[in-house]
Amino acid sequence: MRIINELKADVKLWKPIATRLGIVKREIDVFEQVFQRSLT
Repeated sequence: MRIINELKADVKLWKPIATRLGIVKREIDVFEQVFQRSLT
């Protein structure tokens, strides 16, 4: 369970990283929906 919690914490950081990498907002919005489902 510890590994899952650590992974969830890391996944929460994806959006700022994606923005810095220049990923367009439309793609970020699509991935945001996927990640939100995976974090619940």
